[in-house]
Amino acid sequence: MKGWQIGALTAVIAVIFFIAGVISAPIVNPPPKPKQVLDITFAVNWVFDGEHVPFFVALDKGYYAQNGLNVKIVRGFGGADTVKRVATGEVPIGIGDAVSAILSTARGLPVKIVAVFFDRAPFAFHTLKESGIDHPSKLAGKTAAAPPGDVQRAAWPLLAKAVGIDPNSLTWVNVEAAAKIVSLCERKVDATPFFYDAVETLWKACGGKENVITMPYWKYGVDIYGMVIVVNPDFLSKNPDAVRGFLNATFLATQWSITHPDEGIEIMRKYQPQLDPTLTKSQWIIEITTMQTDRIKNNYLGYIDDEQMLKTIKAVSEAYNVPEIKVDDIVVKGLLPTVYKLPEVNYPVPEFLKP
Repeated sequence: MKGWQIGALTAVIAVIFFIAGVISAPIVNPPPKPKQVLDITFAVNWVFDGEHVPFFVALDKGYYAQNGLNVKIVRGFGGADTVKRVATGEVPIGIGDAVSAILSTARGLPVKIVAVFFDRAPFAFHTLKESGIDHPSKLAGKTAAAPPGDVQRAAWPLLAKAVGIDPNSLTWVNVEAAAKIVSLCERKVDATPFFYDAVETLWKACGGKENVITMPYWKYGVDIYGMVIVVNPDFLSKNPDAVRGFLNATFLATQWSITHPDEGIEIMRKYQPQLDPTLTKSQWIIEITTMQTDRIKNNYLGYIDDEQMLKTIKAVSEAYNVPEIKVDDIVVKGLLPTVYKLPEVNYPVPEFLKP
């Protein structure tokens, strides 16, 4: 065989072995492309306490991550202040009160309500029994301590109207959030508004529950929506899937937290170790009662009822003399998952919450 023939044959054999090697080599699939993750900041309404358990559960269990979200949870300085932060775009999403959300929108600084977190407002005034103020109507001519951004302070005109007194008859004393209870217990003011999940803190600070009177707004005719999840309109228009994912993760965690309160508290304390577990559980159990309404029982967690929202809008419009907006001006539906039902639980609650 001639030299050039041997060279050609060698080349052919090499090519054959190369092809065989390629065919026989294991096929390695390329790594999957990472799912796009969106960083968002979520502002709660106040200092961290029991009402915020589900958000930390959703974070810790990876529910937010599973929905493509890297969520940073930051504290609030009052529901009204959180609504303002969302409306101005400082944060894209937060939990605030329906009253402040409606007021902000009616005054030209809109937010969008995408879910109801507390179907019943947990607002209450607290007084010392020795003061004799055992009805909200007796707050006329008295003093109350709260920060300017306090949600219950924002809703005070509704309660004043319901009990037939002038909202201006109560004098507000501006204090930091942490000073509200101290101001009452040290008798620097006659009253303070505080979510009624804080009763154990009040009882301890003021020398016992026998010394404190708690007056929930809803017992005196203020039947309005409580805490809602609000979103910045521009953020929502650009990131509807992110909002949908946030709601899906949040209400999955809410459902789990209702049936696993102890585990939920321990999860939250991983991020907020300063919280007292007994007190935090008490707060969360009481907040669960704000979800136990027929509207939620007959539908699903987060459900927004048009009739109740319109009722809340009308009450705010009359109390604050602002234009009456439409439900569609503030509510965005179609983002909430409908699969997360309210679990049936029967936890003990304080006497003042019983009918």
